[in-house]
Amino acid sequence: MPNLWLTYAWKDNENQDIDFVVQRLEGQGVSVQLDRTQLLAGKRLWDQIAGRIESPHLDGWAIFVTENSLRSEPCLEEIAYALDRALRTRGSNFPLIGIFPTPMDRSIIPSALATRLYVTLKDRDWPVRIGDSLGGASTQRIPAVEPYEFKVHRDADDWVYEMRPRDGVWHPPSVVVLEDDYASCSMPYVTAPKRPNYKPPMWSITDIQTTVAPDGSRWRGWSAETQVDNTKSLYLRSKKQLRRIGFSSGLPSPNAIRILDLH
Repeated sequence: MPNLWLTYAWKDNENQDIDFVVQRLEGQGVSVQLDRTQLLAGKRLWDQIAGRIESPHLDGWAIFVTENSLRSEPCLEEIAYALDRALRTRGSNFPLIGIFPTPMDRSIIPSALATRLYVTLKDRDWPVRIGDSLGGASTQRIPAVEPYEFKVHRDADDWVYEMRPRDGVWHPPSVVVLEDDYASCSMPYVTAPKRPNYKPPMWSITDIQTTVAPDGSRWRGWSAETQVDNTKSLYLRSKKQLRRIGFSSGLPSPNAIRILDLH
């Protein structure tokens, strides 16, 4: 379990905000050391802090950065002391981490922190990022991404559904809706991404007659002659919010239909 020293202004723990940070980090598998649990009364403060920073059992140092801590002379002295000790005894790779409860003007952030890892509590993954920094390797993975982009827009009283492949080509691109929703929709159109209010010209459109799916649902739709790629989107306007929609998805073949439940 990696060990982290946490510096903070005592005022910032009046509502147990520091205790919460410790709880989240320990839930991530980080052992957090604090002055009130690690430093002994009656002994020289800086000697004890130096001993902690130089200890081979300490994997990183962090400060809870607020206006209180940046105005606290002991905290600022500890930042300078920790940086000096860390660079001289632990090397430039020793993690010095700023933990920000809220975004802060970069100009008032000490350069020792501004040039290193810092996280804000608005980031959901902040405990993971700190744990990864102490462990020296990232455990985060980029989530799986569908081969298409799908968005829902509002334009006046209409719902506008935008579909676009991330790579490859849909030709012909198709879109289908439940048979009961068909009458509320206009013919689809193709244009540049993020233009839901575009007034489409007349494209060559083929009507897809009613098809019964394996689950018994009935579908109708359209197929456009204009191909769609990652520079163009297929749009469908509807007077009401659709319950389900199907469109060319790229999987398992370029024109395979992907059905999405929208509620």
